[in-house]
Amino acid sequence: MKNELLEQVREARAALAAEHGYDPQRLYEWARAAHTARKHAQTHPSDVKVPQSETEAGYLRETHSIGT
Repeated sequence: MKNELLEQVREARAALAAEHGYDPQRLYEWARAAHTARKHAQTHPSDVKVPQSETEAGYLRETHSIGT
């Protein structure tokens, strides 16, 4: 049985890992910065730019609303 949603999640995870050089520390730092910026954006929406990975800005934004 093939689960399309699960496949998309796996592809996105693999793309994020590749984008950050398969370095868990770099991925963690990016995720932490994005989370902090999104939290700040909720209270100050006009002055915050949320860090995005190329994957999130491209493929995933086209198919799903992430963080919005």
